[in-house]
Amino acid sequence: MASRALGSYGYVSRESQKKVLGAAEKIGYQSDYIAKGLKTQQTYTIGLIISDITNSWFTPVVRAIEDVAEQNGYNLILCNSDENPRKEIKYLEVLYGKRIDGLIIAVTGRNPPYLKRLVRSGLPVVLLDRKIKGLPATEVSIDNEYGAYEAVNHLIKLGHQRIGIINGLSRTTVGEDRFRGYKKALEDNDLPLDPSLIKYGDFRME
Repeated sequence: MASRALGSYGYVSRESQKKVLGAAEKIGYQSDYIAKGLKTQQTYTIGLIISDITNSWFTPVVRAIEDVAEQNGYNLILCNSDENPRKEIKYLEVLYGKRIDGLIIAVTGRNPPYLKRLVRSGLPVVLLDRKIKGLPATEVSIDNEYGAYEAVNHLIKLGHQRIGIINGLSRTTVGEDRFRGYKKALEDNDLPLDPSLIKYGDFRME
């Protein structure tokens, strides 16, 4: 009867339910995910690690992930690695210790062995925007190579020939793919690759 009163299912008289809820309040009982998790072996929690919380690209992405998680009864733990491999490892260990049901991560690109161990342990992993070669995980990303290729082609069609690139971190697949698209567009249009026109940043606006 108590479980029906606390869970609000099955028939329980209003008077009985009031007594049970009153007693539960006195002992500090809270209906949460713990009991449900013990039964299903799930925590209903998803870990999300992004590489730079100040990067506005992540704002709508994080919002959408949180919305979908909430709609499906999951909580979200958000961590910011700040492009720091040590912080990334720390958060990976913390999240794994909390028995998350899944991980979404925009990787720094420096910890493939650790992520491979997590995948082998059975933890569902989704790579966000950035890839890790050889990691059997789901990837959600855009075609950075094609985007860079089309951008350079557009400038060439406008009559420009000295076209530079300010790329992101070269250690990430995003940086690699963008440079590959940039280089291919120059080659396809018989334009030289000028090292003085190639600069690297860290994906921040400034």
